[in-house]
Amino acid sequence: MTTPTLPTQAGLPGGAFDRLVLRNFVKLGAGELVSRLLGFVGTIVIARQLGVESYGVIGLGFAVLLYFAAVGDLGMEHLGPREVASGEAPVDVLACTITFARFVASSIIALLMAAVGLLLVTEPEGPILALYGLTLIAMGASTRWVHIGLGGTGAVGVSRMVVEILRVGLLLTLVRGPDDLFRVPIIQFAGEAAATVMLWAVLARRGVRMRFRIDTSVLRIMLRRAFPLLITNLLALVIYNADIVVLRVFRDRTEVGLYLAAYTLINFLGVLGNTATLSILPTLSRLRSSPGRGIELIHRGQAQMMALGLPLAVGGALLAAPILRIVFSAEYTPATTVLQVLILSIPLLFQRCVLQAVLISAGRQDRVLQVTAWSAIVTIGLNLALVPVLGMLGAGIATIAAEATRLALAQQFATVEGYPRVSIPSLWRPAFAAALMAAALIVAPDLSILILIPAGALVYGAALGGAGGFRLFTTPASPVERAT
Repeated sequence: MTTPTLPTQAGLPGGAFDRLVLRNFVKLGAGELVSRLLGFVGTIVIARQLGVESYGVIGLGFAVLLYFAAVGDLGMEHLGPREVASGEAPVDVLACTITFARFVASSIIALLMAAVGLLLVTEPEGPILALYGLTLIAMGASTRWVHIGLGGTGAVGVSRMVVEILRVGLLLTLVRGPDDLFRVPIIQFAGEAAATVMLWAVLARRGVRMRFRIDTSVLRIMLRRAFPLLITNLLALVIYNADIVVLRVFRDRTEVGLYLAAYTLINFLGVLGNTATLSILPTLSRLRSSPGRGIELIHRGQAQMMALGLPLAVGGALLAAPILRIVFSAEYTPATTVLQVLILSIPLLFQRCVLQAVLISAGRQDRVLQVTAWSAIVTIGLNLALVPVLGMLGAGIATIAAEATRLALAQQFATVEGYPRVSIPSLWRPAFAAALMAAALIVAPDLSILILIPAGALVYGAALGGAGGFRLFTTPASPVERAT
């Protein structure tokens, strides 16, 4: 069996590794963004066809699925690429061992989900939960993390696009109203299974042959390293989904459905943050022997993500009502204020994802766990305190507070690892451009968002370019930026 040759960055000249990371981000991010856009279309179909109440049922079932998926993942979604890139174990041994361990774990958890859903939970939530267990099995067998570690971000992006096209096509064809509620999780399973099959086929062409074998010594080492990330993922889901669960306890399905409509837009945009982590992580892991270049990479990544996050937050807050109306329908406009609050978390999330790559690449999964644990405590406490009084608005405020806590702690621990804070002056250009865009949108006449969104983007781009902000994406950091 031929083992793929891992790319190296240690000998690349200044700026070359920066372009490599940006290229990986673009390939992975473009695929993820397009697939998320298609998935977003699918979500809109579900929300419009099922109505607010049934959409709340689907959203709650999917939120619970994510908790179980985090356990079945075994912490490998983020640790896996690092281990593949490090080359400590042969790629084929690592891929087979971890993939089949995840598959077995996910299958067992899926059976438990079915039992709990059918025996202990009332309809329609119970059967929906049981059907979502099928998706968990397909997710457990995925080799996405192997491809990212090998630098095959293009294959991951393409697979997601193809699968989401399939999923959207099935939703448009098969979901016509509330009576088709149970078809939604089955379609989700079909899409995830197709993605898994495609990635296995691409991996075979790269010379990695997947066989059912588990190297117990490798598995023990990987599980020990991944355990903090496994707990971290579970706690992260507490941060993201505790609001939905608490809302369902204190409020009705309709309010859950409204909140989910607003949060769907946040999830769609938030994929860029996770893409940043996965794009930076392999290169940063290989630059541990060149800390100066690693600092340059992280500071540039923070500036780039700020340039992406600020206009999304500002524009989304100003245009929240028409966005909900045109995307989901007028039935969902009561969620306007919640969306205006939630979207402010995007710049915080983007910055935290870059810093999280620092901690994982340094092998400090324990630090990532501490960051997430404290944030989960903040989330649960604030949701329990605010949701009974403020409803979904309280849940949105809790989300902002939790993301701010994660960012502050991640920055503190990254500084300890030798990555100082990015200089505030290096971030003024995106802030200046976003302020001009906000002013333009405020004074603009009452036009369709199909006009206002591209117009706002044009103003932002022109202002950013005029301030020299495009250099964040085209040139390596200056010596002054590196020293800061």
